[in-house]
Amino acid sequence: MKPFFPILFCFASVICSYGQTDTTANVRIFASPSEYYRIKIDGELQQLTSKFYFTPGTYNLSIWAPNYFQFDTVISIASEPIIVRKELKKTPELIKYNELTKQRNIEDKHIKTCLFSGLVFSSGALLNYTQLGNLKLNLIKAQYHSTYSWTGPSHKNDLSNSSRLYTAAVVLQGAMYAGIGVTGVLLRKFILKKRKIELPTLPIDNLFETVDIGILPLNQEGIGLSIRLNLAAK
Repeated sequence: MKPFFPILFCFASVICSYGQTDTTANVRIFASPSEYYRIKIDGELQQLTSKFYFTPGTYNLSIWAPNYFQFDTVISIASEPIIVRKELKKTPELIKYNELTKQRNIEDKHIKTCLFSGLVFSSGALLNYTQLGNLKLNLIKAQYHSTYSWTGPSHKNDLSNSSRLYTAAVVLQGAMYAGIGVTGVLLRKFILKKRKIELPTLPIDNLFETVDIGILPLNQEGIGLSIRLNLAAK
């Protein structure tokens, strides 16, 4: 039980320090993509957090993420807290990469569908082939009894039923083989189509430091606070 108290003390310290940071923060910045954006204020890289405290004044704000266009603006901090929300724009290279990745994923789904369909048709053909042999044997017996038996019209009815069942099984077997063939053709088509889609290599974009990239704690409080932005598009 002894290690429990130091752990509890550390946990309480973290909670208290977080609460103090939360109450003193007067600037909150939320950007998309939220997983790995970085922030510079007056050219200085900030820690991985969405909450900051700055004395009143005017500051240059830059938000960046790998393979996204950098967003630059000017924020004016007064006595009231402010909040900044920004969705970063993707670079053309990232847009192309995402589009080609989406196309490859579509072809992957087609390939998986063909493989599953081929498995279903193959299994059905195998099961029906076994049944086809039994129906063929029943048909031969019915033909024999119908030709050489003198017991009455019942054997003719057996022959008719056996012939009907055998014919249906033959048609079903043909449909299964056709399904296997069509599935094979489509599978080859989708595989070749996927091979033609070559994903480009994204350029190395380390404009800001990205060593300690992680998940940002997001908080939706403070919506509606005013902010003055001076957009500087690049």
